[in-house]
Amino acid sequence: MSISFEVSILLLASALGATETTARVSLKGRLPLTLEYDRELKAPLYATHAIPELWVVDVTEKVLWIYRDPQGGRYTRMDKTERPGKLLLAAAPDIEVDLSGLFS
Repeated sequence: MSISFEVSILLLASALGATETTARVSLKGRLPLTLEYDRELKAPLYATHAIPELWVVDVTEKVLWIYRDPQGGRYTRMDKTERPGKLLLAAAPDIEVDLSGLFS
């Protein structure tokens, strides 16, 4: 049995005052069976399509993986944290997301 959730957040540029048409971030949460799928298959796909940021939640290990700076079909920056706290969106640095209670 696989239990999963997927939340995609699309921020409209006009609401942010940005010059691009959209600012996008994707937050994914999966159990171990699909965690590899998200990290090994979906992350390169998102990077290829210039999604500036991808967050993958490992609910078993209680780890948040943050992928940023897509170039050449891959993310050039990958951070891992067990205590996410308050994070700024790469595509909209004026927006802060409080994930401090994510694993509590």
